Amino acid sequence: MHIYIKEAEGKTINLRFPTRLIINNLSASMLPSIVSKHVSVESDIQLNASDMRKLVRVIHSCKRKYPDLYLVDIESADGNTVRIKL
Repeated sequence: MHIYIKEAEGKTINLRFPTRLIINNLSASMLPSIVSKHVSVESDIQLNASDMRKLVRVIHSCKRKYPDLYLVDIESADGNTVRIKL
């Protein structure tokens, strides 16, 4: 995962993380409990760990299939830029 932030004044932040370090089965199994603790939305949709693990597998297969996939690519009118590449 590559995070690129550039301000109009010229300051630039470049962060690179291995995708498997951030998005893995451990984080997928912890995510439903964290979301249910901090988000109070009454709905019929329930997150569980097995569905989140399936989502992790899909994200990793998308990374292999589309290596230059941008999740966020925003450029503001005043020159600020934010890009997050999977």
